[in-house]
Amino acid sequence: MLRKKNRPKIHLPRTSLLTIIDSTAALLLLFVLVLAAMYWQHMPDRIPTHFDIMGQPDGWGGKSSFLTFPVLGIILFVMLTVFSFFPDIGNYPWEITEENAERQYHLMRLLLGALKVEIMTIFLYFEWLTIQVGMAKAVWGMSVFMPVMMGVIFGTIAVYIVMGWRAR
Repeated sequence: MLRKKNRPKIHLPRTSLLTIIDSTAALLLLFVLVLAAMYWQHMPDRIPTHFDIMGQPDGWGGKSSFLTFPVLGIILFVMLTVFSFFPDIGNYPWEITEENAERQYHLMRLLLGALKVEIMTIFLYFEWLTIQVGMAKAVWGMSVFMPVMMGVIFGTIAVYIVMGWRAR
């Protein structure tokens, strides 16, 4: 880990792109919360808590498990949002200097925002899938969704690394 003590602390103005990204993540989280509220009373006492790669439930739990994605969504959303206000404390694979701090911090904020959108998308899908299986409706499995989402997440991180390397 590179030295963090002497990193510049600068005020980054909020960009339109970051506002759009954060608003999208917040909207996705809101959808997760709305689904939970709308379907809570209709969910059975035993619901799926884990799905195999084909989207078939292979773990079951009590109805309170239905709140896992809304609660985790709120926690992760808040944590990533708070961290985005302090990009100087991040763990960067290269040195942060006065010359590159603004570029690096901006890229970190974009990375965190993109990851928020991607995580909230996954949580929304899992909440929907839990509802579908819990209410004994036909479901389209995760055989395509999860590999695609993992590719998106790793792709986002790869793009960040390339852009961060170029912005050194």
